[in-house]
Amino acid sequence: MQRVKGSQESVPQVEIGKTDVYIRTNVERIESDEFEGWEYDEEIISLPTYIDRLQMKIADQDNVLDDIIIALLRMM
Repeated sequence: MQRVKGSQESVPQVEIGKTDVYIRTNVERIESDEFEGWEYDEEIISLPTYIDRLQMKIADQDNVLDDIIIALLRMM
């Protein structure tokens, strides 16, 4: 991950390209005599890696939902 500056109008949190995905966090607006724009942390990962991360996130959410349903059924 690296700290990046950009002068675009807005900074999308996730930007998906043909082969890479740009994940941006800690976005801050910078206005000084030398620079006007944004500064943010940017991680660049491959598209397959991003898809893997999304699949893991979905699986984790499914597990949490299963746990909630089981807990609710036990209360009945």
